[in-house]
Amino acid sequence: MGQGPSSPTPGTPLSVVLQNFKQFRRIAKGYGFQVTKENLSTFCQQEWPTFGVGWPPEGTFDVTITGRVRKIAYGTPGHPDQIPYITAWIDFKPPSKPLRVQALSKVGVHSGPTSGQKVPGTTQIGAKVLPPSDPDPLDPAEPRPPPYPVQGSSHPSAPPLTSPPHTRTGTPYGSSRSGFSPDSTVSAFPLRQVPTTPGESGRPFMVYVPFSTSDLYNWKQQNPSFSDKPQSLISLLETVFYTHQPTWDDCQQLLRVLFTTEERDKIILEARKRVMDPDGRPSTDPGRRNHVFPESRPDWDPNSDRGREALDRYRQLLLGGLRAAARKPTNMSKVSEIRQGKSESPAAYLERLYEAYCTYTPIDPEDPNNRRAVVIDFVSNSAPDIRRKLQKLDGFEGKTLTELMEVAKRVYDSREELQEKQARSMTRAVVAALAQIPGDRQSGKGGRPGPRPQGRNTGRPPLGRDQCAYCKATGHWKSECPNRQQKTKPEPVLTLDMDD
Repeated sequence: MGQGPSSPTPGTPLSVVLQNFKQFRRIAKGYGFQVTKENLSTFCQQEWPTFGVGWPPEGTFDVTITGRVRKIAYGTPGHPDQIPYITAWIDFKPPSKPLRVQALSKVGVHSGPTSGQKVPGTTQIGAKVLPPSDPDPLDPAEPRPPPYPVQGSSHPSAPPLTSPPHTRTGTPYGSSRSGFSPDSTVSAFPLRQVPTTPGESGRPFMVYVPFSTSDLYNWKQQNPSFSDKPQSLISLLETVFYTHQPTWDDCQQLLRVLFTTEERDKIILEARKRVMDPDGRPSTDPGRRNHVFPESRPDWDPNSDRGREALDRYRQLLLGGLRAAARKPTNMSKVSEIRQGKSESPAAYLERLYEAYCTYTPIDPEDPNNRRAVVIDFVSNSAPDIRRKLQKLDGFEGKTLTELMEVAKRVYDSREELQEKQARSMTRAVVAALAQIPGDRQSGKGGRPGPRPQGRNTGRPPLGRDQCAYCKATGHWKSECPNRQQKTKPEPVLTLDMDD
């Protein structure tokens, strides 16, 4: 309870695993997990003993007990952070040296020795003391029996289930029907379902565990403010309310961390307006409003049907207040301004359109009665290629958004194929244009071009390698042709006689 794990006793299963932690880490890495000694010690000494399956704080290799721990880790709500450790623990093979395994009675329910029972650790005078034989923890031929109840009682007595000392209030949440008291550090959920002991009739009960500071910090940093983008925080709280089942105290903590004072007051005011009378009309009775949506901590037991119903109703009213506080003055032009971007997917575009409806209009876009208006806005403001495709559908105004989204997604996905086709066509056109241009002639001595390519439309016969292009004689080139030098006219020179 708030303290770190203690050093394991030498010779126990936990100490053996820690001594061979390289093997343990290698097993976990094979599953794609990263593990640490600190977390393993915490889970083994503080977490798993609270599951009520007979797990001792020093650990055990009993396949039945380890299998029960793994079942709880994989269960609902489960413990995903503990799955790598219990999975690697089950696959871990201890060395051949015998281990000193503690008795399972340490994790059972104790009420002190009764008459006729011998206190552990005492011997009779004169009795021979023999060294205890170390049982093989992996021997399946001798299964370990579960802890037996105390004589004279049909069920073990259990203290009342209270919230752990590190929670805010420490108020009892009802009596536990099982013989163990779950630890508060088992899960990060404010209310966690704990299964009853095997063979016991009765439904699971809830254990209160507060939000961690890291959860609240991450939610605050990873989401925009409520005034800038309210739908983001609304979606977050919808998920938190469904998965974590927060209590009244947790809801107040979420309001204080995620919202400003002005936003919080507006949310609470809108939520209280949604309290209904038994006849279904909005209530104006302050007493009923305080009863259904209290401003101070109520006495709601989450382990009772009445308490669970009150908490569920409070959370739904709070979500209604969030949606109402997020709604701004009606402005239909804001909805018309939502247009699909050139590279925006249809799903992202529809999400922005929904958010605009929820923010600037009283229209619920998911209401079937408003489907036609949403469909028209969705088609009208889509990208040009998607809009043309959707408008060609017969009676597109009456179709559902699911059907329109399938067509829009096909058009959006075909853009890449069209771009690839255009690129291939352009490449073929360039290759064809280059094929019609004669190739470069090979360079000769002094930069003289080589023979021209032969063809039907070349115009002149090709020249030889040492043939003159001027007189067509061989043995010299055009620049050295004597005939060309004789016919060359002298350049005119300006003299004084030419002034007139």
